[in-house]
Amino acid sequence: METRPDKVNRKLSALINKIIFMGKKNIFEFRGLKLYPSEIHLILVMNETPTNASHMADMLNVTKGAVSQTISRLVKKGVLVKEKDPFLKNELTLIFTPLGKELFQAYKRISQTVDGKFMDKISKFRDDELAIIDRFMDEILELPDQIKDLHTNR
Repeated sequence: METRPDKVNRKLSALINKIIFMGKKNIFEFRGLKLYPSEIHLILVMNETPTNASHMADMLNVTKGAVSQTISRLVKKGVLVKEKDPFLKNELTLIFTPLGKELFQAYKRISQTVDGKFMDKISKFRDDELAIIDRFMDEILELPDQIKDLHTNR
């Protein structure tokens, strides 16, 4: 007989797997351009906190080289332009092109629709239930760092 913790673990694993596989196949198309998950993630990070490649790599938990390659693809696609920072000679500033701004707004509209569907699900729970879910999520969000530590502390 499956215990409640086993059942929750099984369902959480199923959700994580669905999200991972959905994310890998999640190609966003806009005006004939195909943007892949890594490109979308970089655009989202750049929009929230415009920064340099090293900082973006830290935020995305990838290498600086991966960020540089993604930036190059987005420049080639006409989504971003690189400009030299007038105050820091070795730094580049990334700027959205008009196409990049339109693309970001289109992606944002889709994300808001998804967020709305998620909020519809959340609104079905009482405050006391949400408090438990919130506490559970805090615990679960610590797991990636703990797992990462296991892999690096061998």
